[in-house]
Amino acid sequence: MTAYSSLAVSILTTGFVSATLSYDWDTDPKKRAFKPDLYGYIPDSTKKRAALFVTTMLMSAVQVLIKGILVVSVGFVVEIYALYSLVNDMLFYLIYIRL
Repeated sequence: MTAYSSLAVSILTTGFVSATLSYDWDTDPKKRAFKPDLYGYIPDSTKKRAALFVTTMLMSAVQVLIKGILVVSVGFVVEIYALYSLVNDMLFYLIYIRL
């Protein structure tokens, strides 16, 4: 049971960090003034902000969980494909950062 709770906490923490980054990025006054069409998806209402934050956190956490399940499932079938998947993700990430 401890392993499952640790996994759940890790996944929810990752979702929380992702939601916090998105929230802070969108509510930055400089970014909203620079590109108001792109930034500003977070509403002004406190209840709506809280609901959006929670759903963003859960969505990010579920995406992390799905990715983990897929990598493990592929690893059971052909181990090298799981490694290829992880390496490709990192390569795409590094290429995206450089652009």
